[in-house]
Amino acid sequence: MEEENIAFYSAALRYIHSTKEHNSAIELLPISYTDAPEEEEIMRFLDRMRGEKPLIDREDEEWNSIQARFQNSVIDFEQNSYDKSLSAFLTYTALLTGSDVSEESEDKITMMTVHSAKGTEFPVVIMIGMEQGNFPIILPEQSESDLEEERRLCYVGMTRAKKQLYMTSVKYRESDKELTPSQFIWEIQPDLIKTIYTDQIRKALVKKRKKRNIIIS
Repeated sequence: MEEENIAFYSAALRYIHSTKEHNSAIELLPISYTDAPEEEEIMRFLDRMRGEKPLIDREDEEWNSIQARFQNSVIDFEQNSYDKSLSAFLTYTALLTGSDVSEESEDKITMMTVHSAKGTEFPVVIMIGMEQGNFPIILPEQSESDLEEERRLCYVGMTRAKKQLYMTSVKYRESDKELTPSQFIWEIQPDLIKTIYTDQIRKALVKKRKKRNIIIS
């Protein structure tokens, strides 16, 4: 079958199946002007087409993928957002970027906010700025619902990790005031946490460099 005929045949299959789903009759006006044997042959051909599945090409697969991603974003919005309004959903979708649909096979680092991370998954996730007063933000007028909203956002970020999750905090940030790790870290079950301090990382790096120098020499 020629490529052009395949396209027409595929379009006809889609039309027949769409009318079948909506219980609509297929209107083929020229049939009424054909002889009875020809009309019977045409109807047999249409019946055979009803039993076939529409051909799926690359554009169909891309469209199905877009539909699936949109449905997933709607479900995620419904499950995680307190505000169910259309404007809230539009704001949520506006935060989504191309990084949300990036291929895992790509060897790269993706930087994003917790908001835009919704609907994504990565083998390794690193959450930075996990200090009390930064995440969560502590304000005098902050309500319990505000804190709960930040806790929910933190959970969204944590659950983006498929294998490993790193949460980093610092003692000092732009001031001499000493900071403490976020309460969200200590709310995690203790046996699921491994705490690593800067001194440990520094010693490990020094040891690794010394080992490398020994091998090279």
